[in-house]
Amino acid sequence: MNNVIYNQIRIFQSIAREGSISAAARKLEITPPSVSKALKLLEQHIGHPLFVRTTRRIELTDAGRQLLEQTLSGVSSRRLPGWSGSRFPASLIC
Repeated sequence: MNNVIYNQIRIFQSIAREGSISAAARKLEITPPSVSKALKLLEQHIGHPLFVRTTRRIELTDAGRQLLEQTLSGVSSRRLPGWSGSRFPASLIC
């Protein structure tokens, strides 16, 4: 799998787990703008928003929940089920 995509997925998972971009940035020890940019690039690659953002919170969309479910075990083993190379599962691509 492409290392850039892998890192974007790790950042995405951290945002989902921590509940905010700033909390994910602190946990990952990177800047909030870097986290935001990685999320934006992942969303562009997939073609779907992964979170609904408000000024006070961030929540997973249906596509975000699906991606989280499909990648949780795969990231720890660096093998994502149903993925070949850097391609996303067909169900996530618009």
